[in-house]
Amino acid sequence: AHQFDGLVMIPNCDKNVPGLLMAAARVNVPTVFVSGGPMLAGRLSDGRRTCLSHMFEAVGAYKAGTMDEDGVRDYEENACPSCGSCSGMYTANSMNCLCEAIGMALPGNGTIPGVYSARLRLAKKAGFSTAWLSNQGFSDSTPISAIGSLADRKKWNRVGYTRTWSDFDLLPLLRAEIQRPDEKPKLIVLHLNGSHPGVCGSVNPDQYISKVGDPYYKEAFCYVESIRNTDKLLGLIYDALKASKQTFSMLYFSDHGLSHSEMAGQLVIKHGHPSDRCRDIPLFQASSEDLQHVTVKGRRFGDSLTEGISHWLGIATKQIPTPKDLFAPGIDPDTHGHESLMKQRRLDPAINILEHQKETGSP
Repeated sequence: AHQFDGLVMIPNCDKNVPGLLMAAARVNVPTVFVSGGPMLAGRLSDGRRTCLSHMFEAVGAYKAGTMDEDGVRDYEENACPSCGSCSGMYTANSMNCLCEAIGMALPGNGTIPGVYSARLRLAKKAGFSTAWLSNQGFSDSTPISAIGSLADRKKWNRVGYTRTWSDFDLLPLLRAEIQRPDEKPKLIVLHLNGSHPGVCGSVNPDQYISKVGDPYYKEAFCYVESIRNTDKLLGLIYDALKASKQTFSMLYFSDHGLSHSEMAGQLVIKHGHPSDRCRDIPLFQASSEDLQHVTVKGRRFGDSLTEGISHWLGIATKQIPTPKDLFAPGIDPDTHGHESLMKQRRLDPAINILEHQKETGSP
C-alpha cells in the first residue's frame, strides 16, 4: 500500500530508532539510516569538559549542598552545547551504533557529531545532490573550502586571492547546474566575492574619479558599486531560476559587512577593523511560490541561522522540533551578549563626501 522505491530514515533517539527499524522491516524496501548524530561535549567556564551525565550529578550535588546555584547554572548552560543526541553512550547513540552493526547504516552513523561536516558527507551518500560554485579563492587551509570540497560538483573560479573576479562569472555555471538533469533535489551554493576588501578589483572607479575628481573616496565608491552589482546579480539569479519552470526557493545572506578608516591620507574599506554596524547584514528569501513583497522588521543574531535554515529546508529534529522562521516578526533574545559587544566597538558613521570636500577644499 506504499509507492516508495526506497527510504532514508533520519532518527536520533532511543525510541524512534527501533520504531523506524520496525517500519523499514514492515514495508520491506531498500532503506538506509542516517542519524542526526550525537552532540558535542561541553566546556564549563573554567575550561573543564562536561556532558549530560555531569548535569545530572550537578543537580544531585546542589541538593546535597556541595554545589551552589551558580555552579549548577554553569553546567545548565554548557553541558549540552550543540544539536544532536545526548553526548554519551546512552540508548540513543547505542541504537545508532546498532544500526551500523546490523548493516542498516553507513560507518560513522552513531559516532560522527551532528555539527561536523563529516555528517554532510554521510547525508550526501544517502542521496542528496549538491553543487558548490565559488568566486572566492580555493585554499586547502580554509574551513569554507573544505566544506565546498564535499559537494558532488564544485567549481572555484580561482586559487588563492591573486585578483578579484566578477561574481557575474558564476552565472553560466549556475545556469548549467539548473539545467542539468537530476532525479534528486538540488542544493546549489553560490559563494560570492561580494564586497570584500579590494572591491575596486571588480568595478571601475574611473566613473567616480571623472565625476567627483577627488580620489580620497575611491574605495567608498567601489564599495557602493559592488553592492549595486550584487543586487543586479541576485536579480539575474532569480530570473534564471524562474525561467527553468522548476519549483525553487532562494535564500541570500552575508556573513559580515565592512567598515572604513583612514590610512596614509586615503579612505580604505576594511574587514578586520570591526565597527558598531559592520554586522548589520542583508537577508532575504524568494521562491517560485511568492505572490507579494513583504518586509519584516526585527532583529536576528547569527545564533539563529542554523535553526532558520532548518526551517527554510523543512527539516525538524528532536532538538529543534519547531525550527524558528528567520523571517518571522519579533526580536531574537540576546542570550550571548551581542548588544554589549557591539556597544564596545567604534562608531562608523556614514561617509559625507560633500562635507569632506568643504573641509579639504577639493573640487
